[in-house]
Amino acid sequence: MPPRLLFSPRGVYRSFAMSAYSVCERGCSNTNGYRMFIKSTSGPISPFHDIPLHSDKQKNIFNMLVEIPRWTNAKMEICKEEFMNPIKQDVKNGKLRFVNNIFPHKGYIWNYGALPQTWEDPNHQDPNTNAKGDNDPIDVCEIGSKILSRGSVVPVKVLGILAMIDEGKQWGS
Repeated sequence: MPPRLLFSPRGVYRSFAMSAYSVCERGCSNTNGYRMFIKSTSGPISPFHDIPLHSDKQKNIFNMLVEIPRWTNAKMEICKEEFMNPIKQDVKNGKLRFVNNIFPHKGYIWNYGALPQTWEDPNHQDPNTNAKGDNDPIDVCEIGSKILSRGSVVPVKVLGILAMIDEGKQWGS
């Protein structure tokens, strides 16, 4: 069942089938003013602080917040600096960030997001790589075949770890 859209004068609301969470979009996508806020059944929440890390701790299943759906180009992320930590488009040198297409693919070839309630410490230096954390939640690449919706919270199982250097600033998962 696709997400349901609800319109109001203040924003577009989307609820996800069989999910305890919904989203409220403010502003126009692909602009500096765009924000996506996450809501639970009790009201607005911070996806960084209020979504549990585990969806099923006994089975080692984690929650993933989808920031960038598969086959899209806009580099989106949880904004740690703003109230309620909305999802917004990343900006570098005053410009919105997009990933390049790599033929024959368009945008990200997987669903990309973050594990809530995690954080990579920029002051911790890995003894093997000498790289430091990127001051963000732990990144997740969801490699299933579905295109997930931005802002959705989905259960994921960890299959492994990828060492990534993002513009020289991170060694992470």
